[in-house]
Amino acid sequence: MKWAKICEHIIRHYNYGWANGFNYGIEYWEIWNEPDNASTAERNQMWSGTPEQFYELYSVAAHYLKKLFPEIKIGGYGSVGFYSIAQKELDPTANAEAGASWFYVEYFDNFIKYIKNKEYAVPLDFFTWHSYSNVEQNLIYAKYVRKTLDENGFKNTESNCNEWNPGIANRCLPKDAAFVACNMLMWQNAPIDMAMYYNSRISSDYAGWFNPLTCKPTKNFYAFKSFGRLYSLKSQAFAETDDKETFAVCATDGKEVALMIADYSGEDKKLVIDSLDGIKDLKAFVIDESRTFEET
Repeated sequence: MKWAKICEHIIRHYNYGWANGFNYGIEYWEIWNEPDNASTAERNQMWSGTPEQFYELYSVAAHYLKKLFPEIKIGGYGSVGFYSIAQKELDPTANAEAGASWFYVEYFDNFIKYIKNKEYAVPLDFFTWHSYSNVEQNLIYAKYVRKTLDENGFKNTESNCNEWNPGIANRCLPKDAAFVACNMLMWQNAPIDMAMYYNSRISSDYAGWFNPLTCKPTKNFYAFKSFGRLYSLKSQAFAETDDKETFAVCATDGKEVALMIADYSGEDKKLVIDSLDGIKDLKAFVIDESRTFEET
């Protein structure tokens, strides 16, 4: 309870002006980060207790804070991810349950069982999870989390991947921008509520927006700029592709239309766009090996 009261005063400081604080109106408050980081306390960088102790901490804090601040959203717990689920689906012959990452799956299952118990009936406005996988695997994770929440009575709980990144192997390269763009376009039509890229710093291994040597924007940055154009138009319009490695999302505000297309195969492909009738002043911007958001 002491930890929950500390959280209470942090919320009061940032949302309600307590102790020379602020009135930011922060809506989402996540309890912890990756308590499932490792299966033993000695190796776990994020949580030194047992899983059951974390479930209890979440339960106590969530009840206490939700009662005091019913207007905010309480959730957690920043799961490491569900890599074994993709392994199991993509390779049925693999013994995914024998891998080290199966612990993350068991942790999630037991957490859900604990908080849905009528004795506890713990609030869970959103569930957060992480991923450093490719586009195909991320879609598998999104479906798995949504299905698990729904089947356990948490149909109104948001599923938020609040830490995702295709990894550092292709940092600053066009392929990194392609993976990022395809992920964002895939997320748009996936059973997920939010997805937060990690991260936009300059000095981090996982930072993809700026080249750490020049501090200039990477091609990855312009993938986000492109998606931002869709977001600014507000309303999604119909778009689909017939290639599993190519993704497309279209948006409009009723006057202007924007279409974003991305492919992560690395292959040369012929692009044919249907239904451009009536569109005037067409402009195209390209991100590839030789061009960085250049009009063509």
